[in-house]
Amino acid sequence: RSSEPLPAPAQPAFHSNGDRGRLIAVWGPKGAPGRTRVAIELGAELAAGEPSTVVIDGDPYGGDVLQMLGIVEELPSIVWAARLAARGQLDNIRLVEDLRRTGRDGPVVLPGLPRAELWADVSEFGWRSLLDVTGSSFRYAVCDVGFCIETAPSYSGTAEGRNRMAIATLQAADTVIAVCRADPVGLKNFVWTFEHLRELVADESIRIVANRVRRSEESQIK
Repeated sequence: RSSEPLPAPAQPAFHSNGDRGRLIAVWGPKGAPGRTRVAIELGAELAAGEPSTVVIDGDPYGGDVLQMLGIVEELPSIVWAARLAARGQLDNIRLVEDLRRTGRDGPVVLPGLPRAELWADVSEFGWRSLLDVTGSSFRYAVCDVGFCIETAPSYSGTAEGRNRMAIATLQAADTVIAVCRADPVGLKNFVWTFEHLRELVADESIRIVANRVRRSEESQIK
């Protein structure tokens, strides 16, 4: 942990004649499968070869990307970004000015909700607009999404309720990393929820990652 300010992104935006970056959603069911850790490490690996990489904490149930990175600096969150995006005021320049990079060669980070109850402050339109802006601003966007992806009755214009951010991200993603904790409870939770994922995402876009696999159990898990 450091009290020193994080470095500003060094030109995270890219301009490539209309080409868009890739959105990678990292999802996993309940039961601590290690989803956030996988998202952070994937973002770090991508950033090592492509500085134009952002990690987005999109967990409406209380993301902990900043905590896992040991960042204590107060940074703009997805609430700020989604509001600006909904008003058409979020662009490449604003991202460069206000976001920060996790270390000299790490990915840019967009923190999640400061408090879990603020999920309602992120509208579906604002969230989809935010994903669209990051797609035109970064070569890679890795989004850590919430575990719950079941649809809920619509009310007061809130679409799928608290799960709408995860659902929208999965539907927009080029690739979905589905993280499974490799023990009996983790496998059960994954199998029970995987069919909900397949209702939202085409099979060819899904990559399953078995996490915390003991070497003696590799063949069985596979």
